Amino acid sequence: MENLVRYPVHESKDPTAFALIKSSNNNQAIAFYYYGGSSPRLLRLASVESVFRINNSPHTYASAYCHQRHENRIFRVDKISLPQRQTILRVRQNS
Repeated sequence: MENLVRYPVHESKDPTAFALIKSSNNNQAIAFYYYGGSSPRLLRLASVESVFRINNSPHTYASAYCHQRHENRIFRVDKISLPQRQTILRVRQNS
């Protein structure tokens, strides 16, 4: 089996990937609809840790803490839809 290598994405012309990168860089949670997983079209609030690509895959992914599921998740960027009026919230870091 091939080893999967994550390649960080730090900039993108794709508006969704750009918003996810921006929320990660600014340490802000972001709201989006996700069209995958067990609850399609659920509005989620997530704190994005990184945006990346995997070798031999055409897709871009976001690693994020999902505030609805209370756990880390991997989201495929092309399955994310941003609300028309984007909600970005600053998340407090526990010291």
